[in-house]
Amino acid sequence: MANKEAKPVPFSAMAGSGTTIEIAGKQYQLTVLKVKESEEFTQDNVNFGSQYLTLMDPDAKATLVKWLGRHLFTETGEPVTLEIIENDDWTVADIKTFWRKLVDFSG
Repeated sequence: MANKEAKPVPFSAMAGSGTTIEIAGKQYQLTVLKVKESEEFTQDNVNFGSQYLTLMDPDAKATLVKWLGRHLFTETGEPVTLEIIENDDWTVADIKTFWRKLVDFSG
């Protein structure tokens, strides 16, 4: 029996081309997680709760920086860094939005 609440995976996710998302009033290009990254992503134990704690923990902060740079790009195609999100005036809650959109978009 099919899950009636399941959402179809967007074609852009299936094709690996990415999608445009808005965070903190700015447009970014988000790319999907690859199958070969799934184990690494799982092992990184991403915190989907309070992102304040992520920013205070050096290991969790490094994980954030790694996945931002791999899967989120500016409108000009530049990999997003911690400096970029600070300059773009992200809130702590915006970091949680990034994590959720990455996982949701990746299917």
